[in-house]
Amino acid sequence: FIAVKVPIYKTYTSQSVQLTYDFAPADAMYSSIVWSSDNDGLRVTEDGKVSPASNKACGGKITLTATDHYGNTVTNSVYVSFANDPVSKVTLDKTEIEVGYGSEPQTLTATVTADKTIGDKPSVSDVIWTTSDPDVATVDNGTVTFVEAGTCTITVMSVDGGVSATCTVTVRSDKTELIKTRAMMVGLDLKAEDYTDESWAVFAAAMEKADEVIKQDNPKQRVVNAANEELNNAYNSLVRYIRLEEVVITKDGEPTGDHISVSVPITSKYSDMSVTLGYKLVPEDALIDSVVWESSDSSVKVEDGVVSPTANKACYAIITVKATDYRGNVFTDSVYVSFANTPVTGISVDKTEITNAVVGSTDKITATVLPKKTLGVGGASITDVIWKSSDPTVATVDNGTLSFKNTGTCTITVTTVDGGFSAETSVKVYSDKSALGSAIDSANALAETSYTPATWAEMKTALASATEIFNAEDPAQAEVDEALKLLNEKVDALEKYVYVSNVNISYNGDSSDVITVTVPEDQSYIMATAQLDFNTDPANAMYVSAEWSYEGDVFVNMNGIAAPSKNSACYGKATVKLTDDFGNEYTKTVTIIFAKNPATAIAVTPSEYTTHTLGEQVQLTASVTGADGNPSDLNEVVWKSSNDSIATVDGNGLVTIVSGGVVTITATTVIGGLSAKCVITVATDKTALKKAIDDAESAGYIEQNYTKDSYAAYLAALNKAKEVYANDDASQSEIDTAATELVNAAAALVSYNRATKITIKQNGTDAAKFISVKVPVYKTYTSQSVQLSYEYSPSDAMYESIVWSSDNDLVTVDQNGKVAPKENKACAAKITVTITDHFGNSISDYVYVAFANTPATGISLNESSLSGKPGETASLTASVEPKAKLGVGGANITDVIWTTSDPSVATVENGTVTFVDGGTAVITAYTKDGGHSAQCTVTVTVAKDELLSAINAAKAIDLSVRTEATANALRTAITEAESVYNNSSAKSEDIANAITALKNATDALEYLAGNYDKVNAAVDAFNKLDAAKYTEESYNAVKAAVNAVDYSLNITKQSEIDAMADRINEAIGNLVKVVTAKIKAAKNGVTVDEEKLFIYGIEPHTDSLESYLAAENGTLKIVATSHGQGTGTKIELYDEDGVLVKTYTLVIFGDVNGDGWYDATDATIVNCIIGGMFTKDQLGEAVWFAADCNHDGVIGEADSEMLQQAGVLLQQIDQGAKQTELETSSVYNEYIGLIDQNIESEKPDEKPNEDPAQQNWVITIFEQIFNLIKLLLAILK
Repeated sequence: FIAVKVPIYKTYTSQSVQLTYDFAPADAMYSSIVWSSDNDGLRVTEDGKVSPASNKACGGKITLTATDHYGNTVTNSVYVSFANDPVSKVTLDKTEIEVGYGSEPQTLTATVTADKTIGDKPSVSDVIWTTSDPDVATVDNGTVTFVEAGTCTITVMSVDGGVSATCTVTVRSDKTELIKTRAMMVGLDLKAEDYTDESWAVFAAAMEKADEVIKQDNPKQRVVNAANEELNNAYNSLVRYIRLEEVVITKDGEPTGDHISVSVPITSKYSDMSVTLGYKLVPEDALIDSVVWESSDSSVKVEDGVVSPTANKACYAIITVKATDYRGNVFTDSVYVSFANTPVTGISVDKTEITNAVVGSTDKITATVLPKKTLGVGGASITDVIWKSSDPTVATVDNGTLSFKNTGTCTITVTTVDGGFSAETSVKVYSDKSALGSAIDSANALAETSYTPATWAEMKTALASATEIFNAEDPAQAEVDEALKLLNEKVDALEKYVYVSNVNISYNGDSSDVITVTVPEDQSYIMATAQLDFNTDPANAMYVSAEWSYEGDVFVNMNGIAAPSKNSACYGKATVKLTDDFGNEYTKTVTIIFAKNPATAIAVTPSEYTTHTLGEQVQLTASVTGADGNPSDLNEVVWKSSNDSIATVDGNGLVTIVSGGVVTITATTVIGGLSAKCVITVATDKTALKKAIDDAESAGYIEQNYTKDSYAAYLAALNKAKEVYANDDASQSEIDTAATELVNAAAALVSYNRATKITIKQNGTDAAKFISVKVPVYKTYTSQSVQLSYEYSPSDAMYESIVWSSDNDLVTVDQNGKVAPKENKACAAKITVTITDHFGNSISDYVYVAFANTPATGISLNESSLSGKPGETASLTASVEPKAKLGVGGANITDVIWTTSDPSVATVENGTVTFVDGGTAVITAYTKDGGHSAQCTVTVTVAKDELLSAINAAKAIDLSVRTEATANALRTAITEAESVYNNSSAKSEDIANAITALKNATDALEYLAGNYDKVNAAVDAFNKLDAAKYTEESYNAVKAAVNAVDYSLNITKQSEIDAMADRINEAIGNLVKVVTAKIKAAKNGVTVDEEKLFIYGIEPHTDSLESYLAAENGTLKIVATSHGQGTGTKIELYDEDGVLVKTYTLVIFGDVNGDGWYDATDATIVNCIIGGMFTKDQLGEAVWFAADCNHDGVIGEADSEMLQQAGVLLQQIDQGAKQTELETSSVYNEYIGLIDQNIESEKPDEKPNEDPAQQNWVITIFEQIFNLIKLLLAILK
C-alpha cells in the first residue's frame, strides 16, 4: 500500500508515484511487461508512473504483468492512493463470529474514518475484503459465507494506506450423526471373535477413527461425514466367523474307531496295501485355514488321508488329522492304523485284579497278545500295546508297571495297537502307613524322662490318635498323612528336660569349693554368719526342691545361713541337694572356713628344679600365710605328683626321682584349697625317636602296597611315635618304647602282591571272545553247558574275591565257571569274571556264550557307509544269517553287539548311529552268537558356513590402515582358518577355535596413528604468538583450542584431527589485538569524541590536519571528501602493524557540504533541513551535527543566519591563500569567530515531514545551483 497525502493547496493531477520493478532470475526471458490499473480514475504509464486521472481523490490496485513467449504470466500488485484526508482507522461491527456448520451467511459492516474532525469521511473510503482460509469461510463485499468447519480471519483493508480490521470466524462441525452411529455400534456389543479377522480389522479401524474424530475439538465436517460413512460401511461389511468345534477322522464316510487294522495277505507286499481316510468338520461349514495329515512313525506314511506302509514289514502308526482355523486354533483327531500278515485276535493279562496295593509301591501286569507264537511262528505280527489308567490320581501305568499314587480304586486297561482289543485289571489301593508306623515306633521309643511333662502329654495324645488311625482297616491317605504330620509336629515340639549337670555354692557372689569367712578380730566366732547361695549348670536346669545339710564344726539352716558351732577357728562342710521332676537328686558340698587370719597364700620352695640323676631325693617345703603375711590359723597341706613314673612325693614333701621327663609336685592346703607348685625337669633323649620318625616318613610307604594288617600296625606305631615326640612330659621309657615299636613296625610291613590281569580259559587255553554251542534239536538246552576257568597273574597275587557273573538271567554261571541255560530255549549272555583286591580295585575279563539249535552263521548291514553332520542320526539294520523262511529256519539268537572305532566321531546304540563330530569312524556289528561281524564306515562332516563367513569378514577388513603387527596376526589367523576350512576331517572344536582366533585377531586390530602435521603446524603458529599483543579472551580461545588437541586419535578420525587444526587456525584468525594506538589533539580546543568517533574544534579551510592531530603507538591517514578537507573527511588510525584500528569523521561546524568553508551554500542546505526536505538519515550524522552552528541542539533560522553572514564575509577572503596568510586577516578572524568550533554541542532535534522517497541526488543539484549563485555574487562584487 502506497498512500500519497496530497496537500490541500495542491492539485491531485500534480501528484504521482514512480514505480519500478526487477525480476528473477536476472536473465529471465519474456515477451512483455505491462503495467495496469483496476480503476479508471487511477492511471499508470508504461514506465510505471502512477497518477490520478483527474483532480480528485482516488485509489486502486496497480498490477505489473510479465508474459513470456509461451503466454505464461507472472504478476505483482500494489495499492496506490492519493488523498487530502488519508484513512486513519478502519473498524468492523463484529470482531468474532462463531456458528455451526450449515449456518446462513452473515454480513460484516466496515467503518472507515480519517484523522480529521470526528465524523469526517476520508477522501478514499474504498475497502478490500479477504479471508485467511476460503475453505472455512468466504467473504464478498462484507457478506461472510460459511463453507467448512474450522477457524479463519476475515480482514477488511482500506485501499488508502492498507489500514485494516479483522474478525475471527469459527465454524463448528456437527458430530451428531457420527456420535449416534458410534453409540449404536457400542450398544450392539460386537465381539471380534464373531467375525473374520479381515472384516473386523476394517471395522475396528473405522471405530478407532470415529473415536479420534469425536475427540477432536473441531474437525472438518467432511472428515466427520467421512468417518460416519466409513463406520457404517465397515459395519455393513462385517463377515460372520463360523468357528470350528471338532474334526473327526472318517473311513468310508463314517467316523472311525480308535483302531483300524489292515490284514495283509502273506502273498501281498505291505507296501502295496493302503487305507483311505477322510475327515469331517463340526460344524460342516466351519472356516478353516489348513488341514494336515501326520504319521507318528516313519514306517507308515500318510498323504492326503491315504495311509500305507513305507517298507515291506508289519507296522503301525498313530495317524492324526490336524485342522487349523484362521485364528490359529488347532483341532485334531487320531486313529491307530496297523498293517499285519497275522492280525491281533485278542489280549489277556496275568492279573485281572490287584487288591493289596499300597500308596507309593509298584506292581507289574504282563499282557499276552493273541494269537501266540507256536514254535516261534504264527504269532500276531504286531504285539505293541497301549496302557491306560482310569484314574491316574490313584494309579499310573507305564509299559505294564503300575505306580500307586493314592487310596481308591481304578481300572488299568491294556489295548492292542493292532485292532484295539483290550483287557482290564481292577485295582484297589490302600494307604501307605509305613511312614506313620515308623513315626509311631520312633515316638514309642522316646524316653519320657527326656522331655518336659507338659510337652510329653501333648505328644502322647497325638501318638494315641496316630495309633488309632494306623490300626484302622482302610483309612484315607490324607488321614494317614495328617496323623503323621500332627505326630511329627508334636514330637518336634517336645521340649527337652534340662537336667542339672552341676550345682555350685557361692558366698558373696563367688563360687568355690572352699568358702572362707573372715571373722573380725573384735568379734567372737559364735556371732559370725555367712549367707550361702547356689546356682545350677546350666542356669535353666529344672528341679522341684532344694535342701541344705552340714557336717563338721559348722551349722547351716534351711535358708543356707552358715555359722561356727564353736568359738574358735574352725571349718566344716555345707551341702545343698536338688531334686527334679523324676526324683533325681543333685548335690554340691563345699568346705566352709571361719577364721580371723585365714590362709590367703601358699608357697613351695624351691618352685623349679632340674636334675639328670635318677633316684635322687629332693626335700620341698610349703609355707601357708594369711593376708597379713603371718602364718594362717589353719595351715595343713597335702602333697601330690603329676606323674609318679617320673617322680614321687611323700606326705612331708620329700621327692624321689624315678625317670626322665617333666613332673609337677603340688602342695595344697587341706582347708582353703590353696596350692603352689614345683616343676621338676628330668632330662630325656629323643634322638633315636626322631630318627625313627624321619626314616619312616622319607620311605614314603603307600597303604595299597602292603597288607592291611601290617600297614595298620605301622601307621599306629608312627602316630604313637609322633605323639610321644610332641609330648614334652614324656618319660624316657615312653620315648624309647615308641622308637623301638616304630622301627619294628616298619620292618614288619608285608608287601601286597596285586593282580594285574585275569584271563578266561576254556580247556586250558585262552577262551575265544565268542563261544557258540550248537544244541542238537533232540537235546534240551538245560542239558548243555560250557566249563570256563580263569588264570590271573602274577600267580601269587593277593585278592579278596573272584566272582563270575552273567548279564542275562536266562544264562547262569556258577562260581566254578560253569555256564548253562536256565530255561529250555536258545539264549546268550556276556559272562564276566572279576578279581577284586582288598582295596576295592578290580580287573575283569569277559566272553560271550551262546546256546542255539540254529547258530548264527553271519551278519550283514543294510549300509556299508554313512555320512552326515554333527547332531544328525542314521539307522543301521543288521541281518543275522541264516534268515527265517516263512517264519522258520532262522538263527535262534539274532542279538547284535554294536561298537564304534571312534566315539568322538560317531556313537552307536542299538543300530542308531549318532554323528558327533568331524572325522571317520567304523561301526561294527557283532552277532552275540558266534561273534560274526559286519562294518559300516561313517564320515561326519562339520558345517563350516560360520567359519567361511568369519574368513570372508576378516578378508574384507582394510588392513592398510592397521598396524603391521596386528595386521600380520590377522593374516596368520586367516591362513590357519583356511587350512581348517579345507580340512574335510576338521572337528567342531577346530572350527570353533579357528573362528575364535579370527575374532581375537580382529578384535586386537589397531589402527595406524592419525596424521597430526596440520595440527602441529597450527600449534607451532600459536607458540610463535606474542600473548601481550592480543586480548586475553581471544588469546585464551586459541590456547583452549590448542589444549583441546587429542593426540590419541587414529587414522579413522583424521577428519576430527584436521578439524582440531582448523579450530586452532580459526581461533588465530579471530585474534583481537590489544589496541594501544590512539589519536590525540595536537592543539588546544581540538576535541576527539570517542563515543561518536567525531573530531571537531579545527578551524575551517585547514591546509593540514597533521598540525591539529597526532597518533600515539600508530599512524594517521587523512581521506578528504571530494570537496576538500571539510566535514566528512575521514581520519583513519592504524596500529604499529598497519592494522586499521578506528576511523574518525571530521566535523567543522557550519561546513555542511564538506568543502572546508561555511557559507551561503551551507545556509541553503540548512534551510532545506529546516523545511523538512532532508533528514539525518539522508545527510548523515556528521553533516547533521555540523548544521547546528550555534550548538543549541536545534537546526533553525539562527543557524541559517550565521551561515548567510559567514557567506558575506567569505566573499572578502582570498580562499586561495595559505593558512598562515589567512591568520593575519582581520576579516578571516571575524569569519572564523562567527561559529565556535570548540563548543561541544548537544544532539539536534530531528524535524518532521521527512520524505523517505527523496534521494541524495537532490543535495548535488542544490550544490550546483548555489555554486552558480556564488559565482554571480563574485561577478557583482
